[in-house]
Amino acid sequence: MKQTTVIVYGSNVLENKDKHWLSPQFEVVGTGKALFAIDVVLVPYFLWDEFNKEYPRWFVLEETSVFVLSDDLDTEIQVELLQQGVIDIVSSHVAPILLYTKHQSAMRLRQLSFMGTEELSGSSVFMVTTWLERVTAIIEENIADTEFNVQCLVQTSGMSRSVLYCKLKELTGFSTSEFIRTIRLKHAVALLRSGACSIKEVRYKSGFNSASYFTRCFKKQYGYLPSEYLKSMNTSIVRTLGTGYRDEPIPLKRQYINA
Repeated sequence: MKQTTVIVYGSNVLENKDKHWLSPQFEVVGTGKALFAIDVVLVPYFLWDEFNKEYPRWFVLEETSVFVLSDDLDTEIQVELLQQGVIDIVSSHVAPILLYTKHQSAMRLRQLSFMGTEELSGSSVFMVTTWLERVTAIIEENIADTEFNVQCLVQTSGMSRSVLYCKLKELTGFSTSEFIRTIRLKHAVALLRSGACSIKEVRYKSGFNSASYFTRCFKKQYGYLPSEYLKSMNTSIVRTLGTGYRDEPIPLKRQYINA
């Protein structure tokens, strides 16, 4: 099982930490350009403005939890940070299990918010998630088929076009075609992360015929061009405490349904 990855923004913050800090809940890595590949980001408050400048799109990274590290902040400042999208303000001596629990709780709330199921009971949420997973699985089984479209999903799912559209729109906010495209893009990111495919191969294996359309969709969804993402994954030097440096891409976690 992959450990939850965490970055402490600002390499100097890591220097005095024990190599087992935040273990066993987290794998601690150094800062890297592919920020949206990380589960948890810890930002010391004195570096907050710098962080915002370097990563101006951090707040759209649905599956990354950003925490601010500080032992003493005025209530007014804390409120402002929370309004900006920070998950919480935590002590520099925060207990790993507490940080992990806060992250998991935030991911569950985001998932429910994404699916539009804030008011559902536990059993209802399970049913909704199961249905979405089934629809997602159908798309993933046909991911490389450029001809797989809304009509194909309608026929495979056994639902009428209007019912499928309405249910997806209600639960995800996406039309059927938008949902299919989002799953294709998720697959493309996973292939790029693997490092085994060129951008052209990724495009074909994700079901995109047009290079320009693929690039445009990728940029709109993630804020990066495919080439920019691939370059950042290839050049980011990730430091794991106690193991020195390694030229490996940070594992990506952009699970669409289950965070």
